[in-house]
Amino acid sequence: MLQALRLDRPDPAFDARAQTLAAQARTPGAVGIINIFNPVDGSQHFIGMAAAPGAEGLHGQLSLTRTMPGDWGYCPEVGRTRTKALVLSNVLAMPRFCHNPVVSLGVRSYAGIALITYTGLVLGTACFIGTAERDEDVHYPWLSIIKDVAAQTMAPINQKLRQLHL
Repeated sequence: MLQALRLDRPDPAFDARAQTLAAQARTPGAVGIINIFNPVDGSQHFIGMAAAPGAEGLHGQLSLTRTMPGDWGYCPEVGRTRTKALVLSNVLAMPRFCHNPVVSLGVRSYAGIALITYTGLVLGTACFIGTAERDEDVHYPWLSIIKDVAAQTMAPINQKLRQLHL
């Protein structure tokens, strides 16, 4: 199915959506990511990825292969919860999240939401990560950003799913 939807490879259209995420995040070192979960090996594939100014080091580390193990980062948890977005303004202040391997890459903040098809299948996430903690209340602005990008991402995917009768 991922091949039929062309979700098995990086795509400039998804990179553009990721750029929107990174720019709208307004957090230092933001990287926007459109992430697809690989059902075969559980890994994550970044079909869309872009960095805001100041994220070059982090972006470079992640974009070398545009993949990440399935147990790294916070997107797998978002995918498991399905209906709840996750907004972490300071991952270091949260015992449940501060020991994730992405912290060693410099990730300090995160906001993500599941990409769910009209049939209820979780394909991946729309998210952004940042290299700085945020102490101010960013929950609602970040939630609005990721919801909008997820809806924009899923509209054409759901349309194609319907056309292909998948």
